[in-house]
Amino acid sequence: MVWKLLEVDEMDCTMDDCGFYVVINRVAERRADGDYIAEFVKVRADLMTKRNKPIVSFIGTANAVRKHLIKYIADRYRSLGVLSMEHASYIGYELCRAEKTPGYIQD
Repeated sequence: MVWKLLEVDEMDCTMDDCGFYVVINRVAERRADGDYIAEFVKVRADLMTKRNKPIVSFIGTANAVRKHLIKYIADRYRSLGVLSMEHASYIGYELCRAEKTPGYIQD
């Protein structure tokens, strides 16, 4: 196989019909220590059924939440083969965006 570098443009995400979805929120906390104010950011991911019932939630850094959430889904729903790689990639992207973007709103 010969290596290639392919330049790509944006494309829409094709979602699967896996039976659940993830709600992602940015959780920012400001703490003051004398004259110093710091903002600590975490992200929260709520795994939900299509009937809007919560299954499980994770909160932490985007990277930690991504790993735990995808592992949780893979461990419990592997036999169904329901979560596409594209959907998992989209979840990871949204978690990172939530962590880095003040005023984040999920697409």
